[in-house]
This record gives sequence, structure tokens and C-alpha cells, in this order.
Amino acid sequence: MNSRPSLPEEVFLLALRDNGAVSSHYLGYALGGAILAELMMRDRLGVSGIGRKAWVAVLDPSATRSSLLDQCLEKVAGSKPRRLYTWVTTFARTRKLKHQVAQPLCARGIVRAKDAPVLFVFRRRLYPLMDRGSRRDVVDRIWAAVSGRAEVDPRTATLVAIAHNVHLLRKVLGGKRIRPHKARIKEIAKEDAVGAAVRQAVSAAAAAASTTGVVVATPPST
Repeated sequence: MNSRPSLPEEVFLLALRDNGAVSSHYLGYALGGAILAELMMRDRLGVSGIGRKAWVAVLDPSATRSSLLDQCLEKVAGSKPRRLYTWVTTFARTRKLKHQVAQPLCARGIVRAKDAPVLFVFRRRLYPLMDRGSRRDVVDRIWAAVSGRAEVDPRTATLVAIAHNVHLLRKVLGGKRIRPHKARIKEIAKEDAVGAAVRQAVSAAAAAASTTGVVVATPPST
């Protein structure tokens, strides 16, 4: 039986397309926020302060049995205290981030790695889904939270907030389907500190891109 995916792995599964491509606006920030949240839920990191002034500190530097999480935990341990937003951005810039997130999913047989040609010259790594139940479980859980069919636990609230703030929630569930539940989604998202940090990172990236004339999607209103 497959172990439960971590939050970064759940974000990865949500961003996974039918052809095995992993694509979403600001996926790096979503994964960075999910890493931060996972370390907090494992009691490795804690937060002091509130809102945008909240900063992150190490509570427990012990290994997590995840090379990616340990790599990010070491970054925090070796740095002065910084804000949530800063660490979301820092983790988002981790080298080959989505591929590192995919590795344990491949090892557990949830996805498989596949190289595919692009324009007969380049190649890209795809991750066809092998265990559709794993992704379906994640989608069903966030839908139950968004629709009000289930109590929202902290882990699911963070996942909903992150997915909402990078436009992934709309892509996964469908804009028409979630429209009647926009108020509930906003309520869930505004209460989550990591989700707010992801939104701040996305807003900063969008502002930076606009100064260069690049057209990018802006984060949804919360």
C-alpha cells in the first residue's frame, strides 16, 4: 500500500496533466509553500509573529527521511530567521524542484518518469500517472473541503489555500464547479499563513514580470 503523499507531492499530483506534463502558473511557489508547510506539520519548523511579519525558526533539525525536505530544512537552520514569504521564494528556486518532488512518487509507483521529444530537437521529462487513485484521493479531499461536505483539517486547508493562490484549484475542479463556493474558498485561504505567503510570492513575481512587459496571470482575489 502506498504511503500518504506529502504536501509537495500532493501539489505535484494536482498539477499533473493527462499527458504526464507538470504545469501550472507559479508551480515553484506552490511547491515551495508546500515544503514549508510540510516541515511545519512535521514539527521541524515553527512560526513567530503574525501576518507578513511572521518569521520562521527551526524547532527540530533532525532528519525527515526526505532528501528534499532535509535539504530545505538545512537551509533554514543555516540562515538567520526569515519570513514565510522569503522561504517560499527560496524553496521555489531549488534546483530541479519538481523532479525532486517526483522522485519518491516514482519510487512508490504512483507516477513513472518518461522522456519525450519536443520539436524533434529537445526532450522533456513527463510523469504519466500510474496510480490514479492517489490523485483522485487528493482531488476528492479538496472538493469535500471546498464544497462543505467535510470538516477542513489544517493539512487540507493549507493545500486548498496554496492551490487557490496559484490558480490550480480552478484548473483541477473547474471554474464552473467552484463558483458557488468562492466565499468558502476565500474563508479557508485567508486563515492559512503559508497560503498567504504563497500569494505574496506570486504577487511579487507578477509585479516583477509586469515591469519587463511579460504578461502573467495575477493571483485570485481573496
